[in-house]
Amino acid sequence: MDSFIQDRLAYAELDATVARIECERGNIARAAKLITSAILLVGMAQHPVADSTSPSHAGFQPWLGPKEGTDLLGPVGYIDFVQRHEKREGEDSYKALGNGPALFIEGQFSDVLLDILAQ
Repeated sequence: MDSFIQDRLAYAELDATVARIECERGNIARAAKLITSAILLVGMAQHPVADSTSPSHAGFQPWLGPKEGTDLLGPVGYIDFVQRHEKREGEDSYKALGNGPALFIEGQFSDVLLDILAQ
């Protein structure tokens, strides 16, 4: 997970740096695409961290996408897998946590995101 996060943040910073250069060259459309990519990469990096704050993600839980899940569990088994996961992620689970998860994510990623947006 740490490698995934660090890789995404490194790519985001690279995209932001190249965006600044493209902007200085007058390539605004290219710069905008790169900044958008950088922001999406930060979003990808924060996703596993956000998931780790979820009550339904206590402990390590591999996620099975539709193809892997159906191949491994069969269609009915995969539907059951997804439904069990969704039941643990109800609104009540998150209300009990208050602003804790949002503040945690902000503390982990706001500086990187603000640096990217400053480009």
